Amino acid sequence: MHAGLSTTEADWRTVQCGHLIEQQNLVVVDANASMEKACEALITHGISSAPVYDAAVKTYVGMFDYADLLTYILLVLKRAKVPQHETTKDVLKLVQQAAAEQAVPVRLASDLSRNNPFYSVMAESSLLQALEIFAQGTHRVAVMNQDGSMKGILSQSTVARYVCEQYGNYPSLDAIMKRSLADLNLTGGSVIVVDGGDQVLEALSLMSQHGVSSVAVIDASGRILGNISLTDIKHVLRRDRHALLYSACHAFISHVKLEDGLERGMDTVPVFDVTPDISLNTCLRKLVATRAHRVWISDDQRRATGVVSLTDVSRVLAEHAGI
Repeated sequence: MHAGLSTTEADWRTVQCGHLIEQQNLVVVDANASMEKACEALITHGISSAPVYDAAVKTYVGMFDYADLLTYILLVLKRAKVPQHETTKDVLKLVQQAAAEQAVPVRLASDLSRNNPFYSVMAESSLLQALEIFAQGTHRVAVMNQDGSMKGILSQSTVARYVCEQYGNYPSLDAIMKRSLADLNLTGGSVIVVDGGDQVLEALSLMSQHGVSSVAVIDASGRILGNISLTDIKHVLRRDRHALLYSACHAFISHVKLEDGLERGMDTVPVFDVTPDISLNTCLRKLVATRAHRVWISDDQRRATGVVSLTDVSRVLAEHAGI
C-alpha cells in the first residue's frame, strides 16, 4: 500500500497523483550528458524513462526513454527517415555527431521518437485526470509540486499496479475488474508480428514504424514464441553487444530470457499472451508482472488474434469513470 493513501477513500478516481509516487526516487538526466550516460542511468535504475533537465536555463526540456533511444539507433544505422518537424536541425546534428563518433548530448535525442511528449499534472491532480491523458496514448506524465519542482513520474504501469493492489477496496472498480476482456471489447487491436528467423533490427524497425512498444515473435505456424519490447534494447547496449541487432529474433528471445534469469536468480518464462475469456484483473496482473505495456490475445492454438495495451486499459477505466 502506498504511504499516506487511505483505502477508505469514497472514490478511487479522486486519489491524488502525488500519492501514487510517494515512494519514488526521481532520476533526472542532465541535458548535456552523453547518450551513453543517459542510457546507463535507465539501465542502472531499472527505469524506462527519465526527465531531462537543462541547468543553463533552469528548466526541464523533455523526457528521454527507450523509444527515443530506438529512434536514435535507427537514424544512425540509416534505417529511419529524419522526422520533419521543428527540431530537424537538431536531429541532423545528432546524426552527424554520431557518424563522426563524437559524444551526442541527450538533449538532442529527448522526445526524438515523438511518441511520448512531455505532459505534466500537479501532485494534487486526481487519478482521473491522469487516466484521461493516458487514454489518449501517452505513457507517462511528470508530477509537479506547487513550487515548480518535479515530484516524480507517474506512468501507465504505476497506475496499473495501484489498480491491481487496491481495486478490492472500491466496489465500482472491483466490478469492472471481474469482467472478461471479451465483455469489455478488449480483444481487437492490430497485431504486429515478426518471424522468429527475422533479424532483431527488423523487429525494432517495425516498433518505430508503428509507434508501439513491442512486437510478437511467431513461428512458421503463426504460434507465439515470445515478445520483443523496447526495454530489451538494454541487452544490446550492455557491453556493446551491437551484434545482437543482427541476430535472429528467436535467438534474441532466448538470450533475454537467460539474462533476466541470471539477474533475478531464477529462470523466468513471461506469459505474453492471454485468452479473451480471462478477466481484466488477470490480464492487468500479467502486464504488471511482465512489466509490459501490451499482451497478445491468442486462440487455442496460441496464434495472435488481437492485443491489449495499457492504453486500452486506461481508456476502459476512463470510460467507466465517466470520461
